[in-house]
Amino acid sequence: MDEMFSAEHFVVDAQTREGNELVAPVSLLMLFDEYVAERKPAPATVKAFGRQLRRFSAFLQHDDARKVSKQDVDRWKGELLERGGKGGLPLNPKTVRVTYLPAIRVALQRGVDSGVLNENVAKGVGVLGKKKTPRLRSPSLSDEEALKILRATLVADTTRTSPQRKLAKRWVPWLCAYTGARVNELTQLRAEDVTQDGAIWTIRITPEAGSTKNHEARVVALHPHLLEQGFHKIVADKSGPLFYNPADKRGGSEQNPHS
Repeated sequence: MDEMFSAEHFVVDAQTREGNELVAPVSLLMLFDEYVAERKPAPATVKAFGRQLRRFSAFLQHDDARKVSKQDVDRWKGELLERGGKGGLPLNPKTVRVTYLPAIRVALQRGVDSGVLNENVAKGVGVLGKKKTPRLRSPSLSDEEALKILRATLVADTTRTSPQRKLAKRWVPWLCAYTGARVNELTQLRAEDVTQDGAIWTIRITPEAGSTKNHEARVVALHPHLLEQGFHKIVADKSGPLFYNPADKRGGSEQNPHS
């Protein structure tokens, strides 16, 4: 299945017969666009779901939501489980269940909600999969592993990477350790997000800089050890992103953020 497939690569029949009447086709991708306009999901969701819908349309060789049957969705599920991954390898059942099928479900549900479809045929199509394999260790880092990472940040970086990348390698692991914030929330930090309120230094994690948990801004106090190491000093005479240079123009976009 071609990841680069688009609606232009196939022809939808001009009309679909419904009972004794001929009705115009309804584009799956158009329904998804309507869903995006209404719900405004995260850019990463738009990118992932759009890709899965294009793959599904490629599999069916049409884009008409009216023609999609429950059997079509089930056949596609089977195709993904058998050879839907890179190089024709099987996809994990959980991946199919939480990433691929929901893309079809939300597009078809938009058609039901708007009255152009009678039912959401993707509902009820599930993936059983096998039971979880035994977990032999905690998913978290051990103290030894965490210390190994943090100690590595203190070694002088002599590579030819950019000053911003070097700053990220030096400080992001420590910020993760002391704030509990996600990596992408920290790599998008700007100099103006690091401020002092009285005696307390803080960072502001905000949707203005990029994606955040629950799409809400929050202020996090900086641990004294970060200040002992001088993190607050790196923002002096700086503005804008700390850990990447927007002028590099590496193709950053809302769905593929530069940070």
